[in-house]
Amino acid sequence: MSRFRSSTRSPVKPSTATVAPILSPVLPRPPAPRATGTAPPPPAVKTVDNTSVRRIAFYIGLAYIFVRFSMLHEVISVAYGITTYLPLIFGAPALLGVLLTGGVGRVLRVRTSYYFLAMAIWLMITVPFSSWKGGSTGMVSGYMKTELPIMFIAGGMAVTWQELKWVFYAIGLAGVVNEITARFMSTQDDRLQLEISSIGNANDFAAHLLFLIPIFWFIASNKEAPRVFRLLMIPLIPFGIYLSTRTASRGALLALGVTALVLFIRASGRQRLAVGLAVPAVAVAMFFMLPPNVLERYSTLLGHEEEAAPGAESEAEMSTAARTNLLRRGVELTLQNPIFGAGPGMFTIYEGDDAKAKGIATTHQTAHNSYTLLSSEAGIPALIFLLAALTSSYLNVTSIQRKARARGLLSMERGAFALSLSMIAFCVAAFFLSLTYRMYFPALVGLAIGMMGVAKRELDPEPANEALTNGK
Repeated sequence: MSRFRSSTRSPVKPSTATVAPILSPVLPRPPAPRATGTAPPPPAVKTVDNTSVRRIAFYIGLAYIFVRFSMLHEVISVAYGITTYLPLIFGAPALLGVLLTGGVGRVLRVRTSYYFLAMAIWLMITVPFSSWKGGSTGMVSGYMKTELPIMFIAGGMAVTWQELKWVFYAIGLAGVVNEITARFMSTQDDRLQLEISSIGNANDFAAHLLFLIPIFWFIASNKEAPRVFRLLMIPLIPFGIYLSTRTASRGALLALGVTALVLFIRASGRQRLAVGLAVPAVAVAMFFMLPPNVLERYSTLLGHEEEAAPGAESEAEMSTAARTNLLRRGVELTLQNPIFGAGPGMFTIYEGDDAKAKGIATTHQTAHNSYTLLSSEAGIPALIFLLAALTSSYLNVTSIQRKARARGLLSMERGAFALSLSMIAFCVAAFFLSLTYRMYFPALVGLAIGMMGVAKRELDPEPANEALTNGK
């Protein structure tokens, strides 16, 4: 029997011993009998497209999600010198499968998708106004072909909560590869660095891990997940926190702090106690485990320390001053070109030319802030669209968490909570990094859209009679 076959029978709790029951759609339970003693007729249940095409597209989509988050193709290239083209091999058929099985339509039914698509369209609109049209054309074209599709794949491939959980499992397994790549790490002033391009920068690697750590927690705490997955995720949580702090990324440390604060505020009484005990324990462990240069770098968050090592102190303070200056310059360039910006990908060139014309010293660096980078290169409208998409995603996911808790759906509640924490952690870290045109924002929005679509079908108290066959 097909794993995707729908049924109107009462659901059976999925077994964690086999994959097939986990991938089977979970149907809503019928309401309890009324006080009169007569049970109401069972509600009409939405059906899903169970064709072989959708099943194949779903598995290919899982492979694509795993490859993109694991950076497996880059690890293979570094370790063995082999170019695999894995993102293209899995991405093209996954996107085609999502399109053929109605996944794109499912994404476009959610208003949040239009906010993010408006940002992407605005990027294209700004190209003719760019300070270097050729460079901006290449930047936008690459973004549309390699980064934007993950929103449609992550948001449109799953039609049940069981399937969306497998999307989270794929991301979690990718995190296993990410942490194994620690063997490729080298140290520079005691900071961990990677030898692969996409997350080769210590700060980027820390932000990548902060995206994943809440997903690790969800899988480890989800009793419906395969036991091997749960056991695999447990050590990844503390090791991921250690690796992120070992990068000496001050932005990541602030993101960890903000996430812990949100976790403390939104947690229940017992969970709040656990968070209150865990945070100081982690701080103490960091103090004893991290190298002195890393601790000195973190100390610059609190101000100048006279006894700090001269070399480490100088580098850290110079970095802070440079980033503060770039933040200020990003705001200045935004105000100079508030509608169309300097052109996608043009911050470094335009900022350097502008500084030279004003007689200001410049380091020809990109803006170390994903938001001012977007506003200075594509104007304030692009930033508004991005913030609208992220805000809408977060509010909807937190709403799903509350509804799932009210319905007693613990797995969905924890999944929504984990995704909201990933949003907070990454979006805070992105304030100190140049990750505007990477996969992370469309992936976050896509996962939120996927969860919205699934929740609408599985939490709707009065499911419609319409079928979802082929996205209709």
